[in-house]
Amino acid sequence: MRLTILALAIVLGLTSCQQSIEYKPLESANAANREKANTIIQQTFAKTGVALQESAVIKFKHQGEHYMALRNCGMFMYRKQNTHGKDAIEDVLDNQGFERKINKHLEELTSNQLQEAKAALQQSVNWVQFPFGYQEQSFYLIGELQTDGANYHKIAVEGNEEPKEIWWVNTKDHLVYFVARANGDESARLLKIDPSFTQEGVHLNQVFAYAIPNAVPLHYAADEFFQASQKWKLTDSLKFEQASVLLTPSNCE
Repeated sequence: MRLTILALAIVLGLTSCQQSIEYKPLESANAANREKANTIIQQTFAKTGVALQESAVIKFKHQGEHYMALRNCGMFMYRKQNTHGKDAIEDVLDNQGFERKINKHLEELTSNQLQEAKAALQQSVNWVQFPFGYQEQSFYLIGELQTDGANYHKIAVEGNEEPKEIWWVNTKDHLVYFVARANGDESARLLKIDPSFTQEGVHLNQVFAYAIPNAVPLHYAADEFFQASQKWKLTDSLKFEQASVLLTPSNCE
């Protein structure tokens, strides 16, 4: 009898731990929480060096591929270089469009190939420089996350009906450590961001993508991630082998 009671207590204890997060409907955006969110995000932009990246050359290496992002006065160029066998492959995306060269000869791509190559290059560069490019977005505060290790503001990137993304911003260093994003179908991803590389006042990020279980609401994804009992599947990662930042003089008016 005592063993039965003990077993029941353990089960109830585990169940209560797993259900410690109370799912609540999202609050709609209003002037007050937009103002709070904007203050928080402006601190994030300043801390990550978003303004400095307007005139910078950023280089990094990932999985043996060499990347460069160059910006100055509204002009930009993303470049990826790698080798496949004896072929030297170069992808370039700039204000004029996208092109691929193999051994310095322009390659003709199908529409699907072009879109896939362009999207892959943009995604790698954009996540390394995150949150650069979000200056024109609207944000609102939807809650807080308190953990043993840190506290976070939960910020929504405003969409038409539902948020486009949810950010978890550390209350002390103002950096974003988690981003939850819907994939456009029934699935969603949690991006765990490691802003571990800093040079010349610019933060660069390593990123690890996890599949969000269908039962977890987007705006509670990182909350669930902190639960020891939660199983998360790592689906992708962007981890530096090396990185550097060079700030360039700007004559922009």
